[in-house]
Amino acid sequence: MSNQTAHIEDPEELNILRAINRGETRLETVDWKPYLSNLVKMIGLMENPISMIGCAWALLQEIDDFSRRADILSKWQDLAPQCFPTQEAADAFYSDAQCLKDVDYRLRGLVLHGAQMPHTYDKVFGGKGLNEMALVWADEHVKGSDMMALASEIHVTVSAGAKDPVIEYFLYSSRRYNELVFENIYDFSRNLFLAESFRKHLVLGKMCSKEPLVFTDIKRRLRNACFEEYIRLRIAQIEEEMENDNELLLDPTIEDVYQELYKQERSVVDREVMFEDFHGSQAYHDRWYKGRPEVLRMIQYFIEYLKWKIANLHANTQPQNNTTYNVQGDYIVGDKHVGAHIDNVSPGAIGAQTTKD
Repeated sequence: MSNQTAHIEDPEELNILRAINRGETRLETVDWKPYLSNLVKMIGLMENPISMIGCAWALLQEIDDFSRRADILSKWQDLAPQCFPTQEAADAFYSDAQCLKDVDYRLRGLVLHGAQMPHTYDKVFGGKGLNEMALVWADEHVKGSDMMALASEIHVTVSAGAKDPVIEYFLYSSRRYNELVFENIYDFSRNLFLAESFRKHLVLGKMCSKEPLVFTDIKRRLRNACFEEYIRLRIAQIEEEMENDNELLLDPTIEDVYQELYKQERSVVDREVMFEDFHGSQAYHDRWYKGRPEVLRMIQYFIEYLKWKIANLHANTQPQNNTTYNVQGDYIVGDKHVGAHIDNVSPGAIGAQTTKD
């Protein structure tokens, strides 16, 4: 019996996109309704179905032009009510497509301004898309608002009992801008460590790495930019609360608002630091996770940063690069390598994610 390898043709959905990319087919001439309907049916028949955002993101890597990607996403959004079994599913896909448009918009802007695509994942299956995400989240492009959005997406998803593939946190993060989902700086810092761990591993091409993140791994300027974004959102929240507090005698000043923020966050920091005195207790064991010492260090830095900001509230300045804040504490773990931890993340970031608490 001859040893023959069966020939498996690429799905028609891929061939259509490749023809568009080569200029052989105009996207306006494609009948996108059966195209999208077939995708929905195909995913619905899978034993372990992938997400629609993951499927759409992977397919659109066949298109080099970011504007064309956005045009295709718009057509899919228009047809979603006719292709999904329920309006709820159609609405969810509409939101997914909008997130992918946001990614394309950022990519297009970076490329137009001369940013060079990295080659980090050239030899990895699905590497084109990972290279694009590595560009968007590179050190020179990422901002505090980006990290706040990413940390927020992680927090909301995990709090709901879900664990998405790591790449989907990045794809979905744009829906969390200007949204405050954290109760205090401790909650934010825990999720920020995880977000920065994912970002660093993405950018460095170490999606499978189990290397932990420590406080000093986070660049100072990015850390402070994250503090700024958190403060901005918390100040807006407190301003609204104080504006509606009719027990106050006078209208609150900006100084009043900042002092209220400091009081609230100082209470959280003191509580978490005090809890370190309960080593060995069951309550302490229940709250312990590998990154806790690093998070405690971060929230202490935040308090020092907030104190500096209040002292310079009307100065329109930022901390100078040579300013030294050396926050000490008996529970700080110096150079011990503990921190946010990632296990079992596939190279293509479509695999399972495990975080250890």
